[in-house]
Amino acid sequence: MTAFSSCTNIDCPLSNSVSAKYMFYDSSSRASVVLKDTLTVKAASIDTVLFNRGVNLTEVNLPMSYRLSADTLLFCISNSGESRTDTVVVAHTNEAHFESIDCSPSMFHKITSVTLLRGNGSAKVAQIDSVALNNPKVNYNVVENFKVYIALP
Repeated sequence: MTAFSSCTNIDCPLSNSVSAKYMFYDSSSRASVVLKDTLTVKAASIDTVLFNRGVNLTEVNLPMSYRLSADTLLFCISNSGESRTDTVVVAHTNEAHFESIDCSPSMFHKITSVTLLRGNGSAKVAQIDSVALNNPKVNYNVVENFKVYIALP
């Protein structure tokens, strides 16, 4: 009797999507902060809501475009009928990633720069003071990619 074995163990990731992690900090103390106002994030280029009406947040994970070399994100912060929209532009390179021929491909990213364009709006809600790049690699390892410094009202 002969037994045959082969490599049939396919170890594909359960989810092949990747996202960038944005963590919120107080612009004065530089300490982690809970954003109590309502946050909605839209992709400006395709008019799509990426994150809708989050409240009491310390972080948010957002997908990145695999077709474009820069993502323009509209961070709309609102509270009690008052709102403010700031624009964050994230430039990046895209790299196709293959685990195995049996697994779906995914797209990894390397962030090359981040730019904040301050918008107009109410001074009664939180606003983004600055955005700092913390880790440029966006892949399956979920790590803090951006430090978003919030000026609280």
